[in-house]
Amino acid sequence: MTHFARLSAWCLAACTLLGCQTEKTTTRLGDPLPPVPVEVEGTPSDAVVSDIVVLSPYSLSDLDGNGLASEFPIAVYLYATPYPLPFWKMGSIRVELFEEIAEGERPILERGYNAGELDALKQTNVVGRFYALQLTLSEDELRKLSNGRAAYRVTFETLSGDSTLTSSVKRINVR
Repeated sequence: MTHFARLSAWCLAACTLLGCQTEKTTTRLGDPLPPVPVEVEGTPSDAVVSDIVVLSPYSLSDLDGNGLASEFPIAVYLYATPYPLPFWKMGSIRVELFEEIAEGERPILERGYNAGELDALKQTNVVGRFYALQLTLSEDELRKLSNGRAAYRVTFETLSGDSTLTSSVKRINVR
């Protein structure tokens, strides 16, 4: 075989290999399977709420497509010691949105959800049971935010009124 023929064969093989792609696998033979899920005791409905966890995005969203970021979704999880799963509890939730200024807190929006409204906002995900709240700020409320940032807190009060829990203050960007 001549040098030219070998070089041509090598170039032809290299060109065909350029289109090849190797695939990685995420499992190997001999790897153990994940553990079998175990049933855990759910939080009883008569448990006393001992902690409130609030999750939300870091900024307002334009969920209605009007070009104005005015929507603020919030997920509220209620926990009871010693149970690991969040649960729903009859009561009310109040969300306070405010601007932090040198003189203190300047209220922007306060929204309350009674037990009937919360019943319609119940959802479940991989974490567990929670309330999916949705706040919408008006243009006037957005104009009140001079520095483009706001803070909020969420308060849960039981239906009987004997227990109230308030989340820590969370901050969000509004512009």
